[in-house]
Amino acid sequence: MKAKAKTRNSERYGGPMNLCRFFLVFALCMPGVLHAQQTQQSGKPPRDNSKYVVFIHAGGKDIGNQIGEITIALLKERYIVRAPDKDQDKIGGPGVDYFDDSAFEAAQDVAKIVNGILQNLKLQDEGKTLKPRAQRLKNPAGYLGVWLF
Repeated sequence: MKAKAKTRNSERYGGPMNLCRFFLVFALCMPGVLHAQQTQQSGKPPRDNSKYVVFIHAGGKDIGNQIGEITIALLKERYIVRAPDKDQDKIGGPGVDYFDDSAFEAAQDVAKIVNGILQNLKLQDEGKTLKPRAQRLKNPAGYLGVWLF
C-alpha cells in the first residue's frame, strides 16, 4: 500500500496541531459567549437590597433571642436592618409597610422571609401572615417597617 504524499495545503489546513488549536480557541471563547447570552436573556438586573433599611417592630409577644434569626436572614439577603424595638401596630396588625411604590417588591420579599421564619419557629398566629402594605407617610423610599404582631 502506497502512502499518500503530503501536499503543502494538507499540512497547512489539516494537520493535527491545527485541530488542537481550534479546540483550544473554542474552549477558551465559548464560556464568555454563553455568559454574555445569559446576561442578555435575564433582562432586568437583580434588585439591590442594600438600599432598603428594615425596621423590625417586635412588640406584642416576647420572642427573646429568636428575633436574631429574622435579623440574620434579612442581612443574608443584603438588607440593612436596624435594632428591633418593642412597638406594636394595634390597629393594622402584622405587615410590612413600604413608603414608595418602587419598594413594593422588596416589601414582598421581606414579608416572605419573615413569614417563613415565624412559621418555622411557630410564632405566627393562624391567619396572621405579614403582607406588604403601602403607607402614605413622608418616609424615605427605602424604609420598610416590619410589624411582627
